[in-house]
Amino acid sequence: MDKATLEKKRLMDLRVYGRAVGVKSPSSLRKEDLIDKIIAIESGKLQPTKITRGRKLGEKLDLGDINIALSSPEEKYEINSQELYKLFSPLEKIKLYKINLIKLNQILESAADFLKKVTDSLKDC
Repeated sequence: MDKATLEKKRLMDLRVYGRAVGVKSPSSLRKEDLIDKIIAIESGKLQPTKITRGRKLGEKLDLGDINIALSSPEEKYEINSQELYKLFSPLEKIKLYKINLIKLNQILESAADFLKKVTDSLKDC
């Protein structure tokens, strides 16, 4: 999403979107800083924040209905994508699907690494 489009969004909408893309503590940032972090994550200049506490990201990820469960150490949110997607254009929605797939890929890579470690340790036994 470009900067001009983000600047037109309300702060609360940006905070919801910021959580979805992986901005750390978006509710504590000013609008300009939040926009800069969103753009940095989308462009790949900044890594999204990994959630380490609360509900696991992959616990409620239904690609059919695209319901996303996210949590941060400070606050817990459940984002219903139907409500979220009403705020964005079709092109922006495609970018959100891409972000969800990237996060799902990260979960699968972590699971694959874990399984590799387990199988390696079992070979040593």
